[in-house]
Amino acid sequence: MLDDRRCECGQAFHECPLWTQVVDALPGRPTRDELGQLLEAERRLLRTRRALTAVRLASRPSDYRLREPHYSARLSDLYATIRSVTGCSVLVDSSKLAAYGLLLRGDPHLRVKVVHLVRDPRASAYSWQRFKPLRDDRAATHMQRRGPLRSSAVWSSGNLLVERLLRRPDTAYVRVRYEDLVTDPDRTLRTLARALGWPDLQLPMASDGVVHLETGHAVAGNPDRHDDGALRLRLDDEWRSRMPAREQRLVYSLTRPLSVRYGYGR
Repeated sequence: MLDDRRCECGQAFHECPLWTQVVDALPGRPTRDELGQLLEAERRLLRTRRALTAVRLASRPSDYRLREPHYSARLSDLYATIRSVTGCSVLVDSSKLAAYGLLLRGDPHLRVKVVHLVRDPRASAYSWQRFKPLRDDRAATHMQRRGPLRSSAVWSSGNLLVERLLRRPDTAYVRVRYEDLVTDPDRTLRTLARALGWPDLQLPMASDGVVHLETGHAVAGNPDRHDDGALRLRLDDEWRSRMPAREQRLVYSLTRPLSVRYGYGR
């Protein structure tokens, strides 16, 4: 909202027909000053350095929300307004931070279901080193890049926090490997839907490796998320031949406990 970033539909945020309706329907249109305050509250809540507080309150998500009550209330306003404007019963939120999911778990009006998507940490580390241009002229020219050490730390801490904060008795949870999703999307998506309690959910099933995606309204993020139409799925394993062997060994040694548990061998 502050930067007027581009929506998946191709329009800038303040020109997108969906987000325009949502913002207009919010209880009290947020001012720029309020947005700045909300952003600061979000940083205080979601920074990895504050993760111990989130872990301590994992069984009491409503108490975690009370650490930033105004931010939490406005977050609830946002989700309620999206539901009212769209009439949707399921909202797919691609946020990755586990602490954000903890905030949603504490909202009594939401039923949170978690899809924990994991990928081989070596593939993740290699991907973070690529130069990836952004398609948004309101953003930086390319995605932020990370070295193997930081990528390994983020991969391990991020996945551990998802399990600690979101794999809970009161929350539907299913873990999916990227590699399984791409190589056998039909089976993987059906398994996912059943695990989340939606056995009859209509899914964009693949035929001959091609999946048909409708245009959504995700804002910013990885430019690949903004693709729609017919999309051919292919396993991206370029890291196996292009990533230096010493970096592969380094990343694997740093992430080995979780790598083994998720089924990633040497």
